[in-house]
Amino acid sequence: DAAGERSVASAWVAAPRIVTPTPTPAPLTIIVDNRDSEFTTVGTWPFSANSGFWNLDSQYHWGGSGQNSATWRPSLPSDGIYEVAAWWVASNNRAFAAPYDVTHRSGATRVLADQTINGAKWNTLGSFEFNAGSTGRVVLTDDCPVDCVVSADAVRFVPIGSSAPTIT
Repeated sequence: DAAGERSVASAWVAAPRIVTPTPTPAPLTIIVDNRDSEFTTVGTWPFSANSGFWNLDSQYHWGGSGQNSATWRPSLPSDGIYEVAAWWVASNNRAFAAPYDVTHRSGATRVLADQTINGAKWNTLGSFEFNAGSTGRVVLTDDCPVDCVVSADAVRFVPIGSSAPTIT
């Protein structure tokens, strides 16, 4: 070559292709907040001034006869077992045994939650089998002493076991 020597490839190297595995997506989590249309109340549930709420705010009701309620009714994408967890604002005036009634495929289960502790985080109420759609629900009532408060904020539904999507 008039310009001098130049490099010329004289060999080929075969190397394995590095493939990054596609991560399995997390199961679809459904959260029903107290500001969502799937949340309803019976009775007067004012907004709380306390911090530690999920999303924008939380609501509360003083203890009573159980006639006042807050209901979360999710629209679940598939039949299956879901872990159900509640988020509340904890305080020393909260109920030691806030009654959550979880209606699921087999009936209803009452879970008593101590709302004086573990606020501002997800607290598992249990794992329950649900049908797809909005047949399941979680109801919190004011069925506690009149000098206590129940906190209604958000409820989370996470599919577990066989209900989690499978990637093939």
